[in-house]
Amino acid sequence: MINRLSMIAASAALSLTLALPGAHAAEKKPAEPMTIPAIISGTIAYRERMALPPGSEAIVQLLDTSRADAPAIVIAEQRLTITGQVPVSYQVDYDAVNINPRNNYTVSARIVNGGKLLFVSDTGIPAITRGSPGHVDLVLKKAASPQK
Repeated sequence: MINRLSMIAASAALSLTLALPGAHAAEKKPAEPMTIPAIISGTIAYRERMALPPGSEAIVQLLDTSRADAPAIVIAEQRLTITGQVPVSYQVDYDAVNINPRNNYTVSARIVNGGKLLFVSDTGIPAITRGSPGHVDLVLKKAASPQK
């Protein structure tokens, strides 16, 4: 009888010992989400022969434009203060993990000053997927003046 109790106690101790490492492993933190840094670059320019006012800012966006019946989804954005004149170089960092090779992506830009739109890209230029480049040069159009 004592021998049988000793075996049961030993089995219980062994089971507890084997269970503890498994319990410890379950408490580990979840892995960080995977990221793959990527860049889309290019230049921004416009055809008008005019200087930008001081304090102008360029906003360049990488957009997912796959769904025709929905607004574009901003994947990444870069804002840069324009200190000189055009062309202005840009470099938008994005996470390649968020890119679906079957989707359509475009790059668009605008130049603003004090909340007023000065120049805008009138079409999104394809980028990244479906044979599109990772370097996109944009030519912006002058924004329409508000009617008085």
